[in-house]
Amino acid sequence: CKRVIRGMDPPNGTVTFLFTDIQGSTQLWQRYPSEMPKALARHHLLLQQAIEDHSGYVFQIIGDAFCAAFHTARDGLLAALAAQRSLQAEPWGATGSIQVRMALHTGAAELRAGDKTSGEYLSGLTLSRAARLLSAGHGGQVLLSQPVHNLLAYEIPDDVDLLDLGEHRLKDLQLPEHIFQLVTPDLPSHFPPIKALDSYPNNLPIQLSSFIGRERETAEIVHLLSPSLANQTSRPAVRLVTLVGPGGTGKTRLSLQVGSELLEAFSEGVWLVELASLTDPGLVPQTVAAILGATEKPDQSMTATLIEHIRYESLLLILDNCEHLVKACAQLAAELLEACPGLTILASSREGLRIAGETIYPVPTLSLPSSLDAGMDLEILESYESFRLFVDRARAVQPRFQLNQENSRAIIQICRQVDGIPLAIEMAAARTRMLSPSQIAARLSDRFRLLTDGGRLAPVRQQTLHALIDWSYDLLPESERRLLRGLSVFSGGWTLEAAEEVCAGSVSTSELNLSGQPEIAPLDIFDLLDQLVNKSLVVLDYDPAGETRYNFLDTIRQYSWKRLVETGMLEQFLNRQLRYYLQFAITAEQFLEGAEQVDWMDRLEKEIDNIRAALRWACHPDRYEKGLRMAEALKIFWYTRGYFSEGRDWLEKLLPLTERPTHQRALALDQAGFLARYQCDYHAASNFIQDSLVIWRTLGDRKGLADSLTNLGYVTLFQGDLVTAQQLYEESLQINRSTGNQQGIADALSHLGMIAFYQGDLEQAGVLHNESLTIWRRLGDKIGISHALNRLASVAFQAGQLEEAHRMALESLRAARDLKYSEGIAWSLEIFAAYATARGQPKQAVLLEVIYTKYRQMMSLPASPAQRERLENWLLQAHQAISREEMEQIQAVGQRIAADQAIANILDGHPLSIPA
Repeated sequence: CKRVIRGMDPPNGTVTFLFTDIQGSTQLWQRYPSEMPKALARHHLLLQQAIEDHSGYVFQIIGDAFCAAFHTARDGLLAALAAQRSLQAEPWGATGSIQVRMALHTGAAELRAGDKTSGEYLSGLTLSRAARLLSAGHGGQVLLSQPVHNLLAYEIPDDVDLLDLGEHRLKDLQLPEHIFQLVTPDLPSHFPPIKALDSYPNNLPIQLSSFIGRERETAEIVHLLSPSLANQTSRPAVRLVTLVGPGGTGKTRLSLQVGSELLEAFSEGVWLVELASLTDPGLVPQTVAAILGATEKPDQSMTATLIEHIRYESLLLILDNCEHLVKACAQLAAELLEACPGLTILASSREGLRIAGETIYPVPTLSLPSSLDAGMDLEILESYESFRLFVDRARAVQPRFQLNQENSRAIIQICRQVDGIPLAIEMAAARTRMLSPSQIAARLSDRFRLLTDGGRLAPVRQQTLHALIDWSYDLLPESERRLLRGLSVFSGGWTLEAAEEVCAGSVSTSELNLSGQPEIAPLDIFDLLDQLVNKSLVVLDYDPAGETRYNFLDTIRQYSWKRLVETGMLEQFLNRQLRYYLQFAITAEQFLEGAEQVDWMDRLEKEIDNIRAALRWACHPDRYEKGLRMAEALKIFWYTRGYFSEGRDWLEKLLPLTERPTHQRALALDQAGFLARYQCDYHAASNFIQDSLVIWRTLGDRKGLADSLTNLGYVTLFQGDLVTAQQLYEESLQINRSTGNQQGIADALSHLGMIAFYQGDLEQAGVLHNESLTIWRRLGDKIGISHALNRLASVAFQAGQLEEAHRMALESLRAARDLKYSEGIAWSLEIFAAYATARGQPKQAVLLEVIYTKYRQMMSLPASPAQRERLENWLLQAHQAISREEMEQIQAVGQRIAADQAIANILDGHPLSIPA
C-alpha cells in the first residue's frame, strides 16, 4: 500500500528514506498466528503516527516492512526515534516485545514519471542502499549512513548520540558504507555486530556498479541452496546448482549476489573461485585449494587434501566460469560433495556439469518490453530489467542523461535488438557518453544487417553478442583496437605497467611492428586503457590496499584474442608477455629474501595466471632458457606459498628441453630438488641436487656449489644423517665465506647451529644462531629472522631460560605470520607448547601440541625424527600430569580450534580456552 499525507508534495531529488521491518516476524507468525494480526495492526499504527508527526511520507508497506520518505534528515531521525520509543513502551501481550530494526539513508531519488503527487519512487541505487543498510541491523536498532550523519552534523537532539560503527560492506557488494547507530539513554544500545559482508568469512569482490533486477532468480536460487529453508520445508537439500547460459548473461554477477545473500547460512563462509583465466584442467583442485587455504600434502592428491581440509565445514563454494574446464570441475565437485556433507556448490557455466545431484538453473536474459509502443507508460517500462539496466548504466557514464518519452522508444529498441543480454546492454549504454539512444539504436541496426551472413549456425544470442562486440570494436580508433587485441594475452588481469611493457612499442607511435602497423607509444597506454574502461570493454579491478588492476570479461577476451590471431601478431605479443613476466620474476627474486618479502609474495600471487601463461609459452626448444630462469626465480614463492607440485612440474617440463651443462640447468636442478624435499620425496630431491653439483663443479661456479651443498645438507638432515649433513654445511660455509655470500653464510651457520643443538652443545648452538640472526636482520630477511629466533628460543628453553625462550618465540611468530610462512609458525607453536609445560600448565601444553600437530599435517610439514624426539621429551611431564580421559577431551577441543585463532590468541597474550 502507499499513502501521501497533508496534501504536500512528496520529497524529490535529494531524499532521506526510513526503512523498517520486524525482526523474526516469520517465527512470530508461526508461534502466535491468532495474536499477530492485532499486534501487526498496532505496529502499523505506531509507525504511521511517528512518521506523519514528523512530515514523513509512507510510500510503500509490504507485510511488516515500511518505506517512508522525508524532506530532511532531521525529520527522518526524529521519526525513527519516536517510533522506537513508542514500540518499546507498548504492552504487546502474548507475542512479547515486537523488535523493529530501522535504517536511514539519504541520496538522489526521482518520483516515477516526475509525478509530484504519486509518492512512488523509481527504483535505484539510493533505495537499494537503504534496503541493504536495513538488512545489516538488529531488532530495536536504528542505523544511519554517512550521508545522513553528514546532514545531521549540527541538528542532533541533545539526548541523542550517533555511535560510529566504522566502514562495512553491505550485501549489495559495492564499496564500503560508513555506518552509525542512533544512541539515546532510554532505548537499548547494545547489539550484536551488524550483519555486513565483512562480519562473515568470504572473498566476495567489491562491485563498482549496482545490481539491477534478478530479484526472482536471486530468491529462487537462495531458496534452493539455503540449508535452513530445506530443513523448514522438509525437502531434500540441494547441494549443487549450476547457473547455465551463454556468455554475457550475467551468470557471474548473479552468483555473487546469491553468495552475499547466503553468508549467514554457512558458518565457514562463501568462497569464490574464478576459473576464467585458468587453462590447465589439472590445476582446478590447486586453484580451489589456494582460495580455501588448503596446502598440498606429500603422497596425497590435491583433491584428497581438499577433502581433508573441508570435510566437516559448512561452506558455499562458487565455481565461476567452468565451461572450458567442465570435466575437471565436474570430477572435483562430485568427489568433494560426496566426501564433505557440509559443502554446497554454486557453479556457473555455459553447460551443466552433468553429475548426480546437480540442479540446472538456466539464467535467462533480462526481461524485455513486449511492445514498441511509443506511448507506453515510463512506470511500466521501468518494471523491465533490461530497460532499467540501460537507464542506470547510462546515468553512470552521462550524469545529464534524462529519461523521457522520446528516448524511451530507442532504449526499448536497443534492449530488444541485443536480446536483453546484460553485457551487451552495458556496452551499448556506455556509448551514451557521446551518442543519443536514437543514434545508438540506428548504428546497432545497421551493423546487425552487415553481420547476418556466415554466422547462422551459432546460437542466436551468441550471434547477437558477437555482433555487438563487432560493432563496439569497429567504433574504436585503431590505437584502441590495437591495445584491445594486445591485452588479450593477459590472464587473470594486469597492471598498467604490464600493459605498457607488453602492448606498447619502444619508441613512438611512428614505430612499426612486425606486421607493418604503427606501434603504441608507452605514454599513450594509460589514456587508451582509460578509454577502454569507459567503453565497458575493460573492467577496473578496485583494490583499496594495492595497485590498480584491469581485467576483461571473458567474452571480450576471447573476441580480442581471435582478432589478435587474425593479425598474425600473436607470437610477438606472447614473446613480449614472456619477456615481461620473466623480468617481473627476476625482480621479485631480489626482494623475496629481504624486507619487502610480504609485498612481493602478494604481488606474485595476483599475477599467478599470467606467470602460468608465460611459462606455458616458454615450454618450447626456442624459449626454454627464459622459462627455466623464470621458474627458478620463483623458488621462494613456490615453497613459501605452498606451490610445491606446480613449481616442480614446470621445472620438470622445461629441464628435458636441454641437456647442456649450463648454469641455468644446474640452478633449475637444484630448485627442483629443493621443491621435491618439501614434498618429502627425498630420493628425487637427492638425485636432482647431485646432478646440479656435477654441473657446478664442472663450471667452477662456487656460489652455485655452496647453495646446492646447503640444499643437499637439508635433505640429509631430514633423513637423520647428522654427520654427513654437518660436513656438507661446513663445506658450504667455507665457500660462502670466501665468496662473501651473506645469505649463504647465514643459512649455513643456522643449520650448523641446529646440528650443535642436536649434539647437546647449547653454547655453540647459541653462538652460531646469534651470528646468523645478525646477518638476517641486516638483510631484512623475515624468513631467516624467524628461523634464527625459533632456534635460539629452543636453545634458551633447553638451557632453562624460559622467559627468554618465550620472548624469542613471540617475535619469530610475528615475523612468520606477516609472511604467511608456515614452517616458522610450526616451530613457534612447538616452543609455546614446551613453555606451557615448564610453567606448570599441562592442559595448555597438550592443547598447543594438538594444534601444532594438526598444523604440520595441514601444511605438509613433516617433522624430522630429531624434532619429534625433542618435542616428546619437552612435553613428557605434561603428558604424565593428564589422565587419558582429559587427553581425549583436549584433543577433541584442539581439533576444533583454527590455527589462525590460536596464533592470534598467543600473540595477544590470551590463553586458549581449555576444558575445566
